[in-house]
Order: sequence, then structure tokens, then C-alpha cells
Amino acid sequence: MRLNKKRPMGSIFVQLGILTEEELIKILNRHDDRETPIGDYLLKQKKITAEDLTRATAIQSEHKYLPPNQVVVDAEVVKFVPKEMALEFQALPIKMENDKLLLAVVDSTVLVKLNDLLQIPFDVAICSSQSYKAAFSSAYEKQENIQQILRKISDDSKTIGATLSPDKASMNQNTSVEKLINNFIQDAIHSKASDIHVEADDSVLRVRVRIDGILHERETFPLELHSAIISRLKLVANLDITEKRIPQDGRMQIPAGKTTIDCRVSTLPTIKGEKVVMRILDKENLNVNIDNIGMDNNLLKKTKQILRCSSGIILVTGPTGSGKTTTVYSMLNYINSMERNIITVEDPVEYHFNLINQVQINPKAGLTFPSSLRSILRQDPDVIMVGEIRDEETAQIAVKAALTGHLVISTIHTNDAVATVQRLVDIGIEPYIVSSALLGVVAQRLVRKICPHCGIEIKDPTKVNNYIEEDIIATVGKVIRATGCEHCHNVGYQGRMPVFEVFIPDNELKLAIKNGVSDIEMQKIAVEKHGFTTMLTDGKNKIKRALTTAEEVIKQLGYK
Repeated sequence: MRLNKKRPMGSIFVQLGILTEEELIKILNRHDDRETPIGDYLLKQKKITAEDLTRATAIQSEHKYLPPNQVVVDAEVVKFVPKEMALEFQALPIKMENDKLLLAVVDSTVLVKLNDLLQIPFDVAICSSQSYKAAFSSAYEKQENIQQILRKISDDSKTIGATLSPDKASMNQNTSVEKLINNFIQDAIHSKASDIHVEADDSVLRVRVRIDGILHERETFPLELHSAIISRLKLVANLDITEKRIPQDGRMQIPAGKTTIDCRVSTLPTIKGEKVVMRILDKENLNVNIDNIGMDNNLLKKTKQILRCSSGIILVTGPTGSGKTTTVYSMLNYINSMERNIITVEDPVEYHFNLINQVQINPKAGLTFPSSLRSILRQDPDVIMVGEIRDEETAQIAVKAALTGHLVISTIHTNDAVATVQRLVDIGIEPYIVSSALLGVVAQRLVRKICPHCGIEIKDPTKVNNYIEEDIIATVGKVIRATGCEHCHNVGYQGRMPVFEVFIPDNELKLAIKNGVSDIEMQKIAVEKHGFTTMLTDGKNKIKRALTTAEEVIKQLGYK
């Protein structure tokens, strides 16, 4: 009988791009302790991370690898693996997939025994010991707490009309549910999440959080808790808990250490029940210093130059969630002084400034962007900030203000800086007016920053994954790839930074705008004659400085 021979672990690390052939040969020559597996030796020497070793082990054992952000136990499948069995074999039930249980194990050698013990068909994935420990604690301890809460809610409901009033029973339920809610909100804040999603699925209530632009599943609860959790969130956000047919918007404040964090709450009725999304507005960590927002020195100099102008319009463009508000606030902070009357109209006001008069629009009361702007123009403003130019009426008033001695700053949705010109024309502004009023456009995207603790260098040109990496290796000799460690929750990235482009039309470009030159032709003129640098160029510069990866730049800028 012929036995299948395991692939050497070293060759797997080379395949994954973690080591080069030359590095592996040198390491093998130094590895004189044959009792210690090569993977453990590399881990001890800090040549690899624990997740690198887990990934290689999964390949070697021919099983699926489960990264830490996917080691989340569905509350509905905990029953298939008792707590004692999960502890003994370091095995976790993850979810049902194609009528089979997905089982995560740290060591595949336990499968022989688990085949005899489990009474359900299952597929196997390999996870790290650290991921297992975190998920085990969350799954089994949480499950016990949830069962207690469900029993308490059931008991309280039965007591209504006997010894407790409905209000008293409701208060008891809320005390228990509030602890669950507080736990996942505090976890989201600790993880620097921007949003929390609470949504019903077919069999569970799911909690996901958005960290650095990516949604991660954090918790699952039995569907029986859906009504209690959603009602509690609506109550704290001052929403009507009896109204479940239409969307509602509210706000709440969350204690966080010695401070409180504002949170926007939005509900949406879906076919599976109400969904709640909470936007975390962490004002304490909002960076409004223009010198620290991540602009290249040359772009920063140009931006400050147009901010010193007394009239004209400056636009910041990019998709939702690209950091436009932070950039606009940093601009306001830069020009804020006792000598200027600065007025903003926003939806919503996310950061409070001294000396700046900020207006929150209220469409129900008739306070819209256009109506606010008309009133602001009678308030002797020097600088006007409009949260967003959404329509022709707002655009016309903003541009008129820019042409009559006011500095106007606003945001708009376009793909890049040059395309903003055509967007204004499409809205209804004549090209000759755009050319006269426009001071400049800042376009941006957010890319994730490489975790400083676990990024790895790739120097071998044969290991590159895309044309940007080819270009970077050819010019600076290496690129950095994200791997994952305990510091970044094993995703390889920690925090985000913007990539920018700044379009400032001079006389030649203003004439091109007036004559209706196409976006492509205008960008060509700007690049070839005026040193315009695109977001892609800024992204490449940040890859060269080992701040982000080629994958991130390609993903965020939409290049193939």
C-alpha cells in the first residue's frame, strides 16, 4: 500500500510567497535542531506569523484554511458539539454549509476520533489556536448567558398580570438585553469600527461591524432575541418602538471610558424583520489637522494655497465613506480664525468647532441646503461650507456665492477630480461659470494601511500578483504584503489612509473647461503640462513607502 507523503512545509512557505527559495535554503542550513519542526523554528525566529503557520498546515493536510475573521460560531449550530467535546478536541462548529456542518479544528489528527463521536456529516477547516480560543469563549460562554436571558424573558412574560406590572417585566428584560447590547457595542468601539449592523437572518440574529471599510461578523443570537434587542436600541435612540413599517432615524450616546460617543441610528423594515445600523461618530479620534491627513507635501502645499483665496469654490470628491468629511473639516480647521465668519450647513453635523456657526438641515421643518444657503448669504459670511452639492439649486447658489466674494467649500460625488467639471455642467452650471468659480478639486479614496507588526517583504519578481507590484519591484526592489497577526485581528491591515489627487485649473485649463474639453483630454493636459498626479500615482508612492499594498490600491481605485 502506498502512503501519501506530506509536502515539505518549507516549500509551502515559498509557494505562499512568505519565503524565497534562497531564504529557505539558508534557513534549512541553519536549522540544526531536527527535533523542532521547521514551522515552529520559523515562528520562533519571527520569520513567519502564527497565521502563516496555520495556513501552511491547512495546505499540508489538504484542508480548508479558516482565517480568524471567519472563525465565528453560528448560535444555531453550537448544539452539535458539546462544550466538553469542543474543549477536549479544540474543535468548533462554525455553520451549516450545503447540509453539512463546517467544523474548525486546530489539529487535523483529532478527526479520527471526531468521526466516531459526531452524529452529523461535517466538513473540516483548520484554524489557529488563538482564533479557536477567542471563538470558543464567545460561543459557549455567550450561549449560556443567552439561555439565561431567554429563560428570564420567558419567566417575566409569564409573571405579567400575576405579581409584576408590564412595565416592571419590561424593565427586567431590558436589563438583561442591555448587557448583550452593551457588550457588542463596546466590542465595536474597541475594534475602531465605524458601523454596527444588527439584522435578522433565516435562523439567527446577526451582528456585523465595519472595520477599515470591511464588514466582519461579530455575534449571532437566537432569533427569539430579535424583538427585544431591536426594541431596546430604538428606545435608547428615542424612536417609536411600536412603528415597524417605516424607516426611522435617531441618535444615542454611548459611554466609552471617560467620554461619550455619539451614534446615529437608522432602522429599516425588511422581509425578515427590522434591521438597525448604528454609525459610530468618534469625535475624540477625528483627525482635523490638515498636516496629518496623509497628503503628500506637494499636494498639501497646493491645497493650502487655494484655501488662502478669499473667493471661489473648492470641492472634495469621492464615494460615500471615502473620508471627504474629514478632509473638509481639516480645511475648515486650517482657515478658522477670529477674523473670519465661517458658516456651515451640514447633514448631519459630525464635529463641533469653536468660532464656526454650524447649521443642521431639517427638511421636515423646511430647512434644506438651498434654503439654508439663502439665509447664510444674509449673515455676512467669509467662508461657507455646504455639506454636499446634490442638485442644481444648491449648485447654483453655491457657485453664485463663490463668484460674489465668498470662499465656498463643499463635497460632490464623482469618480475623480477632473470628472467634477463635467459633473457640475451636467447638474446645470454653464462651463464658463465653472471655469470662473472653480479654485480646485480634491479627489480621494481610503486604502487600508499595512499592519506594522506583520507585513512581509516580497523581493522575487516571479511572486508578484499584478502590474503595480511588477512596477514597484522594478523601481525599489521590493513590495510589502499583508499577512495577519494578533495586533490587526489577523487581517494584515490596521487603520486606513487616503490617496489623493488635487486638480487646480490654471488659465490654460480654465480655457479648456470653458471650451468644453472632454475629461480625458483635460486630464492629459493636466498631467503632461502641469504636473498633475493621479490617485493611482499617489497610491504607488504609498506602496513604495510600505504604507499600503498594491491589492488595496487596485481594489479601491477600481483598476483591473
